[in-house]
Amino acid sequence: MRLVEEREDKRLRWQWQISFNRKEADMKSDITIIPSGNYHILIKGLKQNDIIRIYGASGVLALQKQAKSDTELLRSPVNGTVAVEVTRGRKQIAVKKTDVKLRNKC
Repeated sequence: MRLVEEREDKRLRWQWQISFNRKEADMKSDITIIPSGNYHILIKGLKQNDIIRIYGASGVLALQKQAKSDTELLRSPVNGTVAVEVTRGRKQIAVKKTDVKLRNKC
């Protein structure tokens, strides 16, 4: 993740960007990241010891967890738009921007 500068209507605006590194064949992972309501995110296709990070919209690291199984259900400490990143052995294998929110029951 890195901070970049944008100019818009003579005002300075900062935003966070996540780089997607997809150069090696092993970067094509079977990781599935699904918002499952009530501020939870379901992540499938993990391997034990994968590192899962959730970043808030401002780019601040909100949660970091080491996977203990092939599926993890995490409660996001922030709501709204988040970025979920999975790394394995210091290599980024999955990144997804998603919205986490309270699911309305009708």
